[in-house]
Amino acid sequence: MDFSTTVISKMQAKTVQIYGIESPAVAAIRWSVQDALNMENVREGSWDAVIDKSTSDCIACMDADGKLLERLSKQVHRVYSSMRNEDIGVKGNNGQALWDIKRVEIETESLTETVDGSGVVAAAPTIYHYVYICTKR
Repeated sequence: MDFSTTVISKMQAKTVQIYGIESPAVAAIRWSVQDALNMENVREGSWDAVIDKSTSDCIACMDADGKLLERLSKQVHRVYSSMRNEDIGVKGNNGQALWDIKRVEIETESLTETVDGSGVVAAAPTIYHYVYICTKR
């Protein structure tokens, strides 16, 4: 699912290119153009997996009071079939948390390089990538 028809078309083509048109992986993926903040036409519990590459980051940048992120979380929670570690703080109507979250920290290699051939070595700080695994309560 993506908001952009262009992105959906490119990802469909890339999936076929990687796996081949006859692949069960290609047949199993359901593609749709959708607004993640309004997925009322998606049946409740109909998704087996949710991968958010950058949607919540983009929404957070324009969401001063947190209401859009809460809406996103509730929409994903509704359509995700079964998700159970730290609390995201997004609450449902009954005041209970909707998600358990486990944060996985992936450390990348620190980079070092010689600056301008001077023999001085500059080291970049260690860089971490974080993956959040959300499970539905």
